[in-house]
Amino acid sequence: MSVENPQAFLLFGSLLPLFVIFIFLYRYGVRDLRAISHGVTREKLMEVYFRKFFFSAFFFTLAIVFLILTLAEFKWKKEYVTEQPVGVDVVVAVDVSNSMLADDLLPSRLERVKRVASILMENRPGFRYSMVIFKGGAVRQIPMTEDISSFRPWVDSLSPAMITTPGTAIDKGLYQAVEAFPSGRETRKMILLFSDGGVESSRREQELERLFIEKKIRLISVGCGTREGGVIRLDDNSVMLDNENQPVVVKLNAEPLKRLAESGNGLYFELLSPGIVDSLRDELEKEGSLIGVVDHSVREPSQYTPFLLGALLSLGCMIYVRSRKFKGVF
Repeated sequence: MSVENPQAFLLFGSLLPLFVIFIFLYRYGVRDLRAISHGVTREKLMEVYFRKFFFSAFFFTLAIVFLILTLAEFKWKKEYVTEQPVGVDVVVAVDVSNSMLADDLLPSRLERVKRVASILMENRPGFRYSMVIFKGGAVRQIPMTEDISSFRPWVDSLSPAMITTPGTAIDKGLYQAVEAFPSGRETRKMILLFSDGGVESSRREQELERLFIEKKIRLISVGCGTREGGVIRLDDNSVMLDNENQPVVVKLNAEPLKRLAESGNGLYFELLSPGIVDSLRDELEKEGSLIGVVDHSVREPSQYTPFLLGALLSLGCMIYVRSRKFKGVF
């Protein structure tokens, strides 16, 4: 048995303040009952109130516990799955942050990405393509399609102005890329990530790794830029300056890109490397060669259903206890 999301257990810490709230509510209720009780002995009234409050609080707490166990995603059952992919779906995820305008790759990092992506987007039997762009946010620019003619104009128009949110949120771009794969069709899935790593790295690499494994997505990341870095040139060819009027120099941050590629069972390349187009084309061809090949695998789906049912049953018991009437009392 394994637990996919052990961080959920931290939510058990919320039970302590919950108990404090229960104690406060119980004492508040007792005070009100003492003020309004008449026609029934105080002892009988308090006994029934205590029982109703205790069991209501107990079942409510039990429901919270079951919900936390649901979020933890326990896995104790294996499933044997046989798949035969009928095609290859490729999502091209492109970083369009301002740092991609650096001139350490001429004419700029982004322009070099456009050229490489345009060459790679070839008509291949069984292949479909989608494109996601990201900066501080992420947008699915092109849904999954076989029509390459509609793809290339969007590639040529890539610009930081397409997204106004500043920053380089690689994780948001990858989440959007994962969602770009349509369901209902068994395919090989690949993400081609073009980024310079930026000043921010993915903060959710473990969760992304889980998604890559669960959905059988292969990630190929391409580092755009150099370790020495370059200055950012704006549309008027001027250089972006910092607060001290010094040129902003941005360097390739390859480490998060390497870690992501490793978590996605893929490879890391650099855009500056000789033969980069041929290397990426080879990776696409490898995926294409697996079309129609039967794939046998073992999965461990999350067994959340028993815990979710336990939470619903506990809530039902709480409602029953609170609504039950005691003759002569409530």
